Amino acid sequence: MSRMAPTVRHSAVQSETDSEESLSEVLEGFKMLEFKDLKGFENFSIIVDGISIDVELPNEVRNKYYKLCCSQHAFLHENLIKGMDHKLVVGIISETVNIADAIKVSTFA
Repeated sequence: MSRMAPTVRHSAVQSETDSEESLSEVLEGFKMLEFKDLKGFENFSIIVDGISIDVELPNEVRNKYYKLCCSQHAFLHENLIKGMDHKLVVGIISETVNIADAIKVSTFA
């Protein structure tokens, strides 16, 4: 039985390596949309770690966030820490929109 264990572990490691290599090949063929290629809100999608979080944000928040990204000519979420919890990212984006709204309506004395 102990002689079989290394083979099983090797097989699992090999399978994981094969999966990572396959994923790399797929991602190489998939070109991420750059901000300059964005045509409008219709094809704006908030992608974090390869997953769209659009459905987790109300349309109004997504629209305001899109306008913020347009004002900076960049995806503002592009440089977030990899592996960050998606719910936290949704909160960050929502609060960014809230702060921007508050700044717009504020008056300086």
